Amino acid sequence: MKKPGDNGTLERTKESVPSEKKAALKELRRERAASIEAAGARLKEQRREIALVKKALSRGPGTVPETARETGLEPARVLYYMATLMKYGEVREEDKDGPYFRYSLLSNR
Repeated sequence: MKKPGDNGTLERTKESVPSEKKAALKELRRERAASIEAAGARLKEQRREIALVKKALSRGPGTVPETARETGLEPARVLYYMATLMKYGEVREEDKDGPYFRYSLLSNR
């Protein structure tokens, strides 16, 4: 049901939302709770891993294999985080050290 607002516009009231719709939304939230919680856990783990990479780079420039050894992360994940941090201007690619580029931290964000 709509009623006139203070400024002359029509506003929806709470009782205008059918109870079936409310029940459906409540059920949807319940069904998705596990996936939402899992996504939150993945995000928390990702933030922890990024912090490990940044901490390693705060000690000085490093290659992906060096950073992987220091952090205990898989080299593929470290490379992914290096690329992401470069994209957002937090890491820069330095000269090559053998077959690998060195990466350095630009800021302590």
